[in-house]
Amino acid sequence: MPSFGERLKREREQRGITLDDICVSTKISTRLLLALEEDRFHELPGGIFNKGFVRAYARHLRLDEDDIVAEYLEASGEAPRPVLVEPPEVPAEPASKPQRSSDISWRMFAALVVLAIIGFVALRHYPRQQPSDAVSAPPTTTPARQSIKPGTTSAIVVPAAKRTSGRFTVQIKAREDCWLSVTADGKPAVEYTLAGPSEKTIQADDLLVIKAGNVGALDLFFDGKRVPSQGDYGEVKTLAFDANGLRPLPQAAAAGLYP
Repeated sequence: MPSFGERLKREREQRGITLDDICVSTKISTRLLLALEEDRFHELPGGIFNKGFVRAYARHLRLDEDDIVAEYLEASGEAPRPVLVEPPEVPAEPASKPQRSSDISWRMFAALVVLAIIGFVALRHYPRQQPSDAVSAPPTTTPARQSIKPGTTSAIVVPAAKRTSGRFTVQIKAREDCWLSVTADGKPAVEYTLAGPSEKTIQADDLLVIKAGNVGALDLFFDGKRVPSQGDYGEVKTLAFDANGLRPLPQAAAAGLYP
């Protein structure tokens, strides 16, 4: 039985389509397309980008995209497996032996007698405690005023603090096709496929993490200001934004904002 990659290659060759044709249409390098047809999945970028490559490949060959993606997930071992959880066993409670009413009454009477004796002894041997004197609070002191010589002035300079949070906007303009994985304020990642030319506007309050394939084909704007180019065509790169703009990824990871 042919493998997943062999079936893709056979469908492509039956339609007379070359890898260069798919590369020009999808902007996926022939090296990655060849790895897909030879089942070398470990050479692909990984994550949602692999599914994006398979979906674009199937779309160019006019195949059912959902079926092809499902076959890829099964062939690559990325399909989720159901987990069976067995209910915990509850140990059976041992049956208690019935007690006679006469035994219970006698035990209650004996307990009351013991409590009465303890109370009597406590009242005779322990005198009542006198209320303790209130502890006076230490006198409050006021800080001494700083003396300023005549003719001089004193000022406290407070440096302007950077923004730590606040709604900001990142606008993404794609000149060519690109795949995106967006995580805003710790919410689950959302996947996008931008077919160039197109654009996408995303807002966040604390942290925005964007993983982009083909990052060289993107124009980024933070609150309306253009962000310098972040890579080359076909390059996969992860970018982090906070309320102050583009943040170096090592600093975001050190601050616990990005895993």
